Amino acid sequence: MSLQPEAIVYAAKETNLAANVVMSVCRLIVEEECTVPFIARYRKEATSGMDEVQIRSIHEHYEMYLEIEKRRAFIIEAVTKMEMMTPDLLKQIQKAVNLNQLEDLYAPFKSKKKTKAMIAKELGLEPLAHLLLTSKTLLTNQNIEESFVKPTEGKVKDILEALNGAGDILSDRFAHDIDVKEKIRRTFWDI
Repeated sequence: MSLQPEAIVYAAKETNLAANVVMSVCRLIVEEECTVPFIARYRKEATSGMDEVQIRSIHEHYEMYLEIEKRRAFIIEAVTKMEMMTPDLLKQIQKAVNLNQLEDLYAPFKSKKKTKAMIAKELGLEPLAHLLLTSKTLLTNQNIEESFVKPTEGKVKDILEALNGAGDILSDRFAHDIDVKEKIRRTFWDI
């Protein structure tokens, strides 16, 4: 197998090591198929005396880059086949730097079972969700009942069902918002 120059650059950047050292280690692992313990013991001249942990880190980052690029190509192909690719989405996918970001971008396009949010949208509650999120005036029970409660049509039975459905739509929207996910991750890892 031949070395991927972009993966070497990525591994060098992530490990803060010189590219020539990273390339030397990757050549031993990828092209010569040497094991990490073997390299650490018998190829010290090629690794500038690195230990197994440093060598393994280089290899993991090299492999991670390959995995990210493989996943990126799959996502671009899958979304394009669905005919849902937009120039903005393509830019976001190409800018993604890790698997989490790629998966966050792909999440809305994955086939999934019918969710509460999908059911609420089918019942026509998406405008209510939008109103709850953006309205500067107070929505009254009467306004909601007049516009969204339709028990005679076999749809929304009461105000509580309408509000719960709108809440499901908003929850789904927030769950697929890339910026919100990234902020939650940062907050979680900072704790």
